[in-house]
Amino acid sequence: MGINIDLKLDTRLRRKREDGTYPVVIYIYDTASKKAYYLDSTFHFTPEEFKSIWHTVRPRARYRADREKLKDLLEKAETDLEGTESFSMKDYKSKLGTPTTEQRNVYLYYKKRIDDFRNVKKSIGNASWYECSQKSLKTYQVHKNDNPDRLDLDRITPKWLEGYEQFMKDSGKSKTTVAMYLRALRAVLKAAIEAKALDPHNYPFGGKKYVLKEGGKVKKALDLEDIKTLYRSQSKTPEQDKAKDFWFFSYFSNGMNIKDILNLRHGQIGKDSFEYERIKTKETNRKGKIITVFLNDFTREVIRKYGNPSTGHPKQLVFPVLSDQNSPERNHTKTKVFTRFINQHIKKLAIADGITGEISTYFARHSYATGLLRNGTSIGFIQEALGHSSSKTTETYLAGFPNVEKKVVSEKLFQDIEN
Repeated sequence: MGINIDLKLDTRLRRKREDGTYPVVIYIYDTASKKAYYLDSTFHFTPEEFKSIWHTVRPRARYRADREKLKDLLEKAETDLEGTESFSMKDYKSKLGTPTTEQRNVYLYYKKRIDDFRNVKKSIGNASWYECSQKSLKTYQVHKNDNPDRLDLDRITPKWLEGYEQFMKDSGKSKTTVAMYLRALRAVLKAAIEAKALDPHNYPFGGKKYVLKEGGKVKKALDLEDIKTLYRSQSKTPEQDKAKDFWFFSYFSNGMNIKDILNLRHGQIGKDSFEYERIKTKETNRKGKIITVFLNDFTREVIRKYGNPSTGHPKQLVFPVLSDQNSPERNHTKTKVFTRFINQHIKKLAIADGITGEISTYFARHSYATGLLRNGTSIGFIQEALGHSSSKTTETYLAGFPNVEKKVVSEKLFQDIEN
């Protein structure tokens, strides 16, 4: 035939990756046109590794599996081109189903995932998380003088990830933030593998490769004395008063998330309690649990003080922060702004009363759980009260808690502070 085929290592400097490896290419020489073509594969090796794998008659045991994979690659190319008289790179790529240049761009898979969250799952929070992760990668590329609009999948090696992690830490990002952004990238790379754009051989996470370092466990619960101090504190401004009211509304409402509070409807509010399902659970398509929250004098007063007067329509929002007329993106932004407002002013109030540790809306949820534990409440009850998902083993502890028991615990928690 008029086509010669071989495998080569493309050792041009610009093709070198941070781990010292270069891509293996299918070398195709068209004898008719006297032109040479190079088709990227998904394999990468150092020159020493490639020599030991491909240019050795009897490779060592640790190289034999890679040798077989390269032989399969070459044999497939030879079979596909058998009988070809005039070579066309475009036709051959189409025949192989080889990923195009754009399909090898990691940002294509970020876009697909972000669009999925926005258009299918309606999870604006997750979409925002992936957007922040993508933005951080582009910032790192600018730092490295790389094109921020393109990042080839096979450029992301364990060494590249280590450099990105260090850059983020040097930029003042917390371990938790870095871990969140890397979890997004990890999911994106798995999507690329499913799309056959990235060979599992080049997946950089896990095993003896890059191990994702989760954020450290930070204490997010106040002790009882600090909670009492905060509850009895005198606000210096209307903003502090409002922040304090919503912080304790969350605390007394099973550590309810601010997003869930702002999405409460008048139809959910009963005489002594209300029920809701966590939005976070809905967004992840997990089987949700209906959480029952018993009202006390404080939470009733917050609803009276800040709530929309009921028009009798069950779908009417309790608190006038969000609107059903807004887009999901707009309501997501307003939720973040309101949460930031609470965090800023509860922090000022806490400092004024000698509480110098960290405090935010997350602390209300964790402090509630700690308060239950302090009262001798079982772990299973706490998981149900918070609406957490659980394993089958834990599930046996979650079933059948009567509402009367929940009411007693809620009242006991309120009395702890009042006394």
